[in-house]
Amino acid sequence: AFNEFLRKEKLFFFTKLHPKSKVKAKFEEIQYSNIININSDVDPYTFLKEVDILVTDYSSIYSDYLFLSIVNHLVNIYFSAFNHFLNQVE
Repeated sequence: AFNEFLRKEKLFFFTKLHPKSKVKAKFEEIQYSNIININSDVDPYTFLKEVDILVTDYSSIYSDYLFLSIVNHLVNIYFSAFNHFLNQVE
């Protein structure tokens, strides 16, 4: 359904996982016309300024995206789980 929406609206959704992601192999198997997985070894800063919407986890790339003066929104879903994870790591 999501890919069909993208196709009808002539949009593309690019995914790029962290190079050490455990689901990297699974994402490489996914084949859709308008959902494209970018190789995790590609430097995201080479195309960041071309991105209209950034969906990210709690990553430094979000801060870098802010500096590009692009309209953005931050949704803190799973913030409590992320905060709990950080407390476990320390």
